[in-house]
Amino acid sequence: MQRLSARPHHVGSPYDHDNAEWLVAQFKSYGWDAQIERFDVLFPTPKERVLELVAPTTYRAKLVEPIVSQDPTSNQQAEQLPTYNAYSGDGDVTGPLVYVNYGIPSDYDELDRRGVSVKGAIVIARYGQSWRGIKPKVAAEHGAIGCIIYSDPRDDGYQQGEVYPEGAWRNPNGAQRGSVMDMPIRAGDPLTPNVGATPGAPRLALKDAEVIMKIPVIPIGYGDAQPLLAAIKGPVAPDNWRGGLPITYRIGPGPARVHLKMMFNWDTKPLYDVIAKLRGSTYPDEWVVRGNHHDAWVNGAEDPISGLVAELEEARALGELVKQGWRPKRTLVYAALTASVVCIYVLVVGYLGVLFQARGYAVSLLAAGAVAIVFQPLRQRLQRGLNRLLYGQRDEPYAVLSRLGQRLEATLAPEAVLPTIVGTVREALKLPYAAIALGPDDALAVVASAGTPVADPFRLPLVYRGESIGQLLLGPRSVNEALRSAPIPPFPVALMATSRLTSAPTPIMIGLPAHPPPTAPVGAGARGRTAALGHGRPFRAPLSGASA
Repeated sequence: MQRLSARPHHVGSPYDHDNAEWLVAQFKSYGWDAQIERFDVLFPTPKERVLELVAPTTYRAKLVEPIVSQDPTSNQQAEQLPTYNAYSGDGDVTGPLVYVNYGIPSDYDELDRRGVSVKGAIVIARYGQSWRGIKPKVAAEHGAIGCIIYSDPRDDGYQQGEVYPEGAWRNPNGAQRGSVMDMPIRAGDPLTPNVGATPGAPRLALKDAEVIMKIPVIPIGYGDAQPLLAAIKGPVAPDNWRGGLPITYRIGPGPARVHLKMMFNWDTKPLYDVIAKLRGSTYPDEWVVRGNHHDAWVNGAEDPISGLVAELEEARALGELVKQGWRPKRTLVYAALTASVVCIYVLVVGYLGVLFQARGYAVSLLAAGAVAIVFQPLRQRLQRGLNRLLYGQRDEPYAVLSRLGQRLEATLAPEAVLPTIVGTVREALKLPYAAIALGPDDALAVVASAGTPVADPFRLPLVYRGESIGQLLLGPRSVNEALRSAPIPPFPVALMATSRLTSAPTPIMIGLPAHPPPTAPVGAGARGRTAALGHGRPFRAPLSGASA
């Protein structure tokens, strides 16, 4: 960890490349076959940042994280990226300031009830309650011309505990860097949608990259935020909108007006993705993929290096087992990736194939194993191996999930959501029948189905917040097709779709935990495993690494 985080190592930086070379050497020393895969992606960096209060008083935001004497890496400012949000739009705007709490859809519903509009305004939202990119997206949808995102001490500061360097919480000058790419549209390199960003790949013109945010966005610390918020008048914010600063939180607009200017260098930078493999002994074309990124916005000791070093230690331990004669049945692919915090592509693949086997050969239904997170620049290479495992749906799992997302996007009526899901599952897996039945086990009622019912479908329990609410019914392709369990990877995976990412979050999840729950009877096998169908925060496989 100390070696990898010794210097700033953002995308395209010299130390990022140096780290990649070092990681390859480490994997090889463990006995893995390792190499670097290079991709060239759009990675903007700011050339001008201005944020200032222009009325009723004046204040110019510092936008600087000062050197901390106890932290020798904090003086590496010449190598560090400034505080900014990647894929913010260029812009030079001035307007009234409106406080929008966390800047999520429900907050705008509250503003509507109060008769407050953000059209033509610059909004200020606090970090939390959603991914950061949702805040400017929703702001722009409501007519805002700029977005400021700040860390409030109530969520990440002195109200939680001692601030850095005395403690772990954010001090007044700390600002959270990160991407605000419009990932509900599409993730990955903005200029090479749906293909790997290789040097010869066709690229869009910058003006055609629809995932770049339409308005300028900037992150700030609560030291810079306090003068801006204190200048806002108008109605007092609701109780649950009030943060931890020693001010009266008000919504606005007026009389506070701010000037925000963000201008970027829209450069292409190299990514150095480290891919290491241990070839499987029995099923070498079936892959178990595990990954974490190695680049960071600054030095990245917590995010991502704390996760990457755990992955490295796993790789070392597995290498030692190989030296003692053990070998995995399936090929292990460990990845140390670049730019995941910028162009992370979450491809959640349901590992349903392990549930079905037919007379000596695996009928793999959706995808290979245990990969829950794959990144867009690597999608073509890694997916090539996954595709070999597909039996029903012959195109990529990405296409299956994309199609499901598109269908849900078009599904406006709530009663049509479940039929959309079961129809897509049946089509993707080429099963004769798929259904969702709700209710207690002794009084199940089919609420959505696709295909012709079968006499004895495979039944997968559906659980919502720990309680059984029904079953997912899947019909085998023939009466001779045996249905039995097989080992499930040692971490959960899930299939998650949501109809509107910019509305109140309503993810629909069908997932498999790693092992039967403790209450499952011995020998319950796959029927003792549980699927989760519910609403709330997306279910994520606990891969190593801090959250991106």
